[in-house]
Amino acid sequence: MGSETGFTPQRGTDGLWLPHRLTHGALISQMTSETTPVSFLTVTVADGRTFSAGLDPHSYACGMSLLTWNLKSVSLGMATHVAIALPEECEPSHTLYLLHGLTGVHTDWIYQGQAARLADKRGVAIVMPDGACSFYTDAVHGLAWETWIGTELRQRLGQYLQLPHDRDHTAIAGLSMGGYGAFRLALHQPDVYSAAMSLSGCVDVTEKPFVGRHPDLYEDIFGTYDVAGTEHDLMSELFSITKRASAQSVEVPRLWATCGTEDRLLPHHERLVATADEAGVALTHYSAPGAHNWEFWNEHLPHALDWWLT
Repeated sequence: MGSETGFTPQRGTDGLWLPHRLTHGALISQMTSETTPVSFLTVTVADGRTFSAGLDPHSYACGMSLLTWNLKSVSLGMATHVAIALPEECEPSHTLYLLHGLTGVHTDWIYQGQAARLADKRGVAIVMPDGACSFYTDAVHGLAWETWIGTELRQRLGQYLQLPHDRDHTAIAGLSMGGYGAFRLALHQPDVYSAAMSLSGCVDVTEKPFVGRHPDLYEDIFGTYDVAGTEHDLMSELFSITKRASAQSVEVPRLWATCGTEDRLLPHHERLVATADEAGVALTHYSAPGAHNWEFWNEHLPHALDWWLT
């Protein structure tokens, strides 16, 4: 199955498409010109067997390779979307999974944030999956978003893209709901992620005002209004992570968090800091002037990446 770019994927002896380096070399040169400052691919994978690539004329960036990936997830039982930003001039040294917020989508960090430029400047791959309004959880009455992002997506990326995937070079981060998701996944899978970063994270889902604002979250996703002490309660999970990491023969993931001093979620951040200290879990943290908005997240995501990569 070819494309207008002349890209023709190859099948292996088992009938599956062979992994192919999409981000550099002939494909990029075929898909760009001297007047096109970005290598933007749209990749479609159906049932793990069909593969196509083509330019997305509605997307703009500069100095990086940017992919959108539309594929059917076995875990979700439906099609979903992933955006992937890659450095233009080098192979990525690390892979960061970057999660959006409750009202967001997978492209937020591209069009409202600066993830693509940071991928190029820091030389890392940034993978941005769509997570709907899931809190990155396998819902009691809904879809298996935690399984999709924490397990299946990583396997599919390993099948189709040659990104760094070992624990030492893999981390996860997010804003608001994505901050909760980043800590949740890292605390549940310390053998996969070496670090997790939360920006303005909704990290305390036991807070009564928060429960009152989101009854659908507790009824459909968590399946209960009383989440204290369950796998959904990050404060409780902080007390479990040392034992869980030891059982998996890995270190506790490095944790980093920030929140704006004018953010309504500042009490969540403050409780996270206090609980991590009580649990004896190292947490790099600070609060800074700012609110729950892209101005704050764009200012502080580079600090998160610099902390992770040093």
